[in-house]
Amino acid sequence: MSDIKTAVTSFRENGYVVFRSALEADLVDNFWDDVEFQIQNNMNLTMAEYGKIIKNAEIMGRLLTTQNTVLRIIDLEKHSEQIPAVMLSPVVTDFLMSYYGSAPSVLQTLTYKYSSQQGAHSDLYLVNPPTTGTKYNRQSLAAAWFACEEANKNNGALVIYPKSHLLDKKLYTDFDSYAAYVQYLEELCANNGIKPEIFEAKKGDILFWHGDFVHAGGAIESPNMTRKSLVVHYANISLTDDRFDVNLERHKYGNGYYFK
Repeated sequence: MSDIKTAVTSFRENGYVVFRSALEADLVDNFWDDVEFQIQNNMNLTMAEYGKIIKNAEIMGRLLTTQNTVLRIIDLEKHSEQIPAVMLSPVVTDFLMSYYGSAPSVLQTLTYKYSSQQGAHSDLYLVNPPTTGTKYNRQSLAAAWFACEEANKNNGALVIYPKSHLLDKKLYTDFDSYAAYVQYLEELCANNGIKPEIFEAKKGDILFWHGDFVHAGGAIESPNMTRKSLVVHYANISLTDDRFDVNLERHKYGNGYYFK
């Protein structure tokens, strides 16, 4: 979709919008080459596994040799000079500047090699800013998923629930378990006539979704197939916003910002 105003309208109505072939293959390849370099050489990478934060030094090499569908690199931009060109590429900032009316800020990035196979969820109350607090305008939360290789049913393409952002949903904290939360969202969508759709992608495609949009990681039907991906969470944060740690270093790239 090339017309930004049309894209913003579609995003508001459907909860998501797709930009096909938005990134050049060389840009994606350079980024993923750096991902592999960082995994092999950077012991200070921060990762999450089953909700536990760990350092790459504890698991060096394991991500390269085993299919770990829950291990994710958190905030790679703190280490990689390649990622800003992807997460704040012109199509991203053009769209988000039109949506927000100002420059976007990157809250968090997640980089991973396999489909998470994570059940249906909304990011709205699961994504925290890059500080120890939780204060930011959550209603401005938006996310982008960048296809770093082809995604289909074989390697666990994303599952999306169009217009699910319009439904009133309970907080994740209202449930005794994550499984109960997933079941609730699936039933909520079904009861409102919203059917899940498989989102198949080519390398270089970008999928944006609203912060309260229900989505899931598809099941991996062909064992050991990767689905190299980058997910970036954005928000509309004023440069003068004093709710963030004053010692947090803010970097500008193109028409957007990210934290270090």
